[in-house]
Amino acid sequence: GSEPAREHLEAEVHECIEIREYPAGWSVRFVEQPLAAQGATRGDAITSMINELRLYSASWPMLAKTPEHAGNWPLAQLVAVSTAEQLSAWIEREAASSH
Repeated sequence: GSEPAREHLEAEVHECIEIREYPAGWSVRFVEQPLAAQGATRGDAITSMINELRLYSASWPMLAKTPEHAGNWPLAQLVAVSTAEQLSAWIEREAASSH
């Protein structure tokens, strides 16, 4: 199956991710990528980020042609082969290791 490939991608893709609480809700931000999302709760913000990541991955054929995104193939592939639950867990782990 694709699980070994997904695990390899997850081991290779490291992003600096900030998850912050604000008076009006939560935000999730990829520090070195143009990716950010908000939500009323932490879970809502992560779900919004997963939606943003899905759009990013779907746009990959066009983004790959731009210098600022050309190196993000592993991220786009990780998103493409992961479930929402897997992406949520990955976002939480990356955020925890970013501190």
